[in-house]
Amino acid sequence: MVLATTLIGTEEMVRRRLGVWRDAGVDTVRLHPAGETLDDRLQTLGRAVELVRAA
Repeated sequence: MVLATTLIGTEEMVRRRLGVWRDAGVDTVRLHPAGETLDDRLQTLGRAVELVRAA
């Protein structure tokens, strides 16, 4: 069981990695969005949701 990882790379690389996880049966991903302010973190979280949907 993997308890933590980091998604680093281009959006395409992250999208592909999320697709691999989905194909492997992963159905839950917990995100801890980066950013110095709440607005930064919310923006990062929103983009992550878009990438998950596109995977």
